[in-house]
Amino acid sequence: MPRARVVPLSAPPPSYAAAVERYLTGAGIAKSSARIYRISLTTWGWMLRGDPAPTGPARRGAKPDPFDLAAIDDPGLPPVLAELAATRADEMDADTVNRELSIARKAIGWWQRQGWIVADPTIGIVSAARHRRTVRRRCPSPRSPPCGRWRRPWGRRRSGSSSTRAPRGPRRSCA
Repeated sequence: MPRARVVPLSAPPPSYAAAVERYLTGAGIAKSSARIYRISLTTWGWMLRGDPAPTGPARRGAKPDPFDLAAIDDPGLPPVLAELAATRADEMDADTVNRELSIARKAIGWWQRQGWIVADPTIGIVSAARHRRTVRRRCPSPRSPPCGRWRRPWGRRRSGSSSTRAPRGPRRSCA
């Protein structure tokens, strides 16, 4: 089914950095949150260009080279972005990666509603925690506990508990 064409509410910004600033001021982001959003969107600016985002001390103050916001609509970007996001999920804390992904998705949705971009290149990206579970099942790390050690063995009593049933929740396995 054909989608309706979105008419831009205002002229598109000249660059990604300008789009970030317009998002932060126009979407009602609180000043207390704007700093974190700006850092996250700057990090995603590297990945939206197709480059890996810097980590560690190199990240502080680093800014991607300027690029046009319309580059987000490139049909070749989603697979590249998914690979960069998976690599980042392996290197960084899951909460940090998930927060950055959430912020990027909010900004992209806002830019779409403004009519500045059409595509959402983050559609196929899974959360960092889900990515790690998938990788762990496929290829356990030699440093990870062996299968079955992720949870208390069935039937073993917890101290102070008379219950012998298994703990609730999904059973993790490497198979």
